[in-house]
Amino acid sequence: MIPVIFILIGCIFVLIVKFLFTKSNLERILYINSLTNLISLFIVFIGMNYYTRYFIDISIIYLLLSFIATNAYMKLYLRN
Repeated sequence: MIPVIFILIGCIFVLIVKFLFTKSNLERILYINSLTNLISLFIVFIGMNYYTRYFIDISIIYLLLSFIATNAYMKLYLRN
């Protein structure tokens, strides 16, 4: 379980670096969406490590808010 968490942290770090060095707004929105998905997966793994289900509920709420925000950003981006 612990190596999976370190792999997720590495992927999150790579996405943050790619987000900082990209110039396209569309790519930034996609990187943020991928980043929020990986963070919610990280929250689920932490919940599995502590044997509690509350983290899964938090992760689902976080994913739903991320989905709504990504759709709002894409509508705003496509409108301009």
